[in-house]
Parts: sequence; C-alpha cells; structure tokens
Amino acid sequence: MKNFYSICCACLLSSLLVSCATMPAKTGALNHAMPWPTRQKRLQTIKHWQLNGAIAIKTSQQGQTASLAWQQQSPHVYTISLYGPLGAGRITLTGTKNRVHLLADNKLHQAKTPEALMQQMLGWQLPVGNLYYWVRGLPAPGLQARLHFDRYHHISQLQQQGWLVTYQRYTSTGQFDLPSLLTLQRRTLNENHSTEPNLTVKIVISQWSL
Repeated sequence: MKNFYSICCACLLSSLLVSCATMPAKTGALNHAMPWPTRQKRLQTIKHWQLNGAIAIKTSQQGQTASLAWQQQSPHVYTISLYGPLGAGRITLTGTKNRVHLLADNKLHQAKTPEALMQQMLGWQLPVGNLYYWVRGLPAPGLQARLHFDRYHHISQLQQQGWLVTYQRYTSTGQFDLPSLLTLQRRTLNENHSTEPNLTVKIVISQWSL
C-alpha cells in the first residue's frame, strides 16, 4: 500500500507543496485586533466542524497527496477521509473516545490511538489529538508551547511536542478567523546536532463549516 501511494503521488507532491491544487478559502481574515487570551477563548468555543481541502505529506522516503474531508463531532469523535490521489483509493480514519478505526482498500483496522494506526498502515503519522487544536489556530493544552503572533494576535508559528506549525493564511468563517493554509514539520536532531524536518505536512483548507 505504501508503494502504491508513493508511485501515484510523487508526480503531484511538488506542485501541491508550492501552490496546492485546492486553493485556500478565498475570504480574507476579519483581522480584528484583540488580545490573545480573548481570541483563544473565542476559538475554544468551536467544538465541531466540517472542513474540506487538500493535504500533502512528504517523508524522507516518499511523498503523498490527497483531498481531505474532516468532520469533527466532538473532541473525541471524528471522521477524517483522504481521497486520492486523483480518485485512486480512499482512506477513512474514524475516532471515538476509546477506539480508532482506519478503513483502507475495503479492509478495517483498529487500534487505541490514531498515531499508532497511521504509522502501522501508512508509514507516517499525524498528531491527531493535537491537530484538533492546531487546525483551529490553538496550542494543545497542558503541553509546553512556544508561540509567535502576527499583529492581530493570530498564531503565526507554533512549536509543540517536536512539531513546528506555520500558519500562512487565515480566513473568516462567521465571526471567527480560522486557518486556511498551514504547514507542519516534525523535526529531529541530525548528526551535526541541528534539527531538520523528517516529515512535512501541508494542509490547504478550501471550506470551513461550523
């Protein structure tokens, strides 16, 4: 399965990483200046959503791209579907409070955590628990984080649990400014004692529905 996706996706990865096939949501951010604690509290009120877009994943061995549909029903209940590339297969990750299922090639797999399941089946993993917060432009609670802000106090860059998240664009959805273009890099220490990304993920959100 890994080889199949690698072959199909390699020709699409570079173009998606530069100017993604699915463009970000066109509506600009409201850009209302407000203190970060106020913005944070407002974003924390968002508990469920539907978003659509595209995702590009680049590891040290391969590159993959897919369309993305993510339905979040509660903090622990979600369905994340990856379609592609170009309709060649579908992967659906479904989470509940105590169990995670992954459907691929009409086969159902399960585990206790989405990270373990993705690593086992896909060869890479995303911090799904943290993404519940990161995708809204929030740090995950209870974990040390380093934040950088733009002049409106949106997060522009976030470092947490070995990941660097860069927010390149926000869009307005109702009364909220939400990310529409973000890049995640998982960084490791190399032999020269400097950090380098061994996994890069670009997420382009074309539609938010709250």
